[in-house]
Amino acid sequence: MRHVRSGAWVLLSLGVMVLVAAVGLRTVGAQGRSSVASVPERLAEMRHHFVQVTLVYEAVIRGDLPSVKAPATELSVLETPAGFPVTSAPYVDAIRALGRRASVATTIDSAAMQTASMFVQCGDCHRAAGIFPAPSTRTYPDVGGLVGHMLDHQKAADELLQGLVIPSDALWRRGAERLKGAVLSQADLPQDPKLTPEIRKAEAAVHALAERASAADSATARAAVYVNLATTCARCHSLHRQIWGPRTAN
Repeated sequence: MRHVRSGAWVLLSLGVMVLVAAVGLRTVGAQGRSSVASVPERLAEMRHHFVQVTLVYEAVIRGDLPSVKAPATELSVLETPAGFPVTSAPYVDAIRALGRRASVATTIDSAAMQTASMFVQCGDCHRAAGIFPAPSTRTYPDVGGLVGHMLDHQKAADELLQGLVIPSDALWRRGAERLKGAVLSQADLPQDPKLTPEIRKAEAAVHALAERASAADSATARAAVYVNLATTCARCHSLHRQIWGPRTAN
């Protein structure tokens, strides 16, 4: 899997940050039309918050519990962005509390639960305030094999994540459908008798979650699916007894 760590995960880290790199805010008016928000400070503040949540998320996906602490601690003291409506306050309070719990989490499963809940709170806040991150897109190289298959997983995870955060039923359903892709063939798996059975088990578990994702029709149910997806990815990434997986480039 060395070529995956040195090549594919660079691509994965870029993809995980797709919302941060190109996020914009729009407000939805009574007629359903969108208008771009015109407060640069608010945009910058929201990007910062989402970066910190994403750093927690990436650490969870890697199975890297120590790296959860710093960004989670920042989230535990975040301030409500200037000019936000009063209705946003409960969601910011909830994210602070979830940040505190994530910062002291003793297991990846616990950190994953707090992270998924943060994404749900973000989505609920956007819905309550009528201000939504605009979904962004990026192209993925068609490389095939193991690297290509991991990129397919990552595309699905990105769409599911956007489905929670924006929130967007369409993006969630798209991610669920993408996750139903074919399981890796034996020839594509690493030829390591110590790892192959565990990797195959994790691979099957990821694709099985696609059916649960398709059936999930509430934020709570979708968060539960996302927790399972994140922890399944983390277990697979941890098989080499060293941490590898998506990491945001500085």
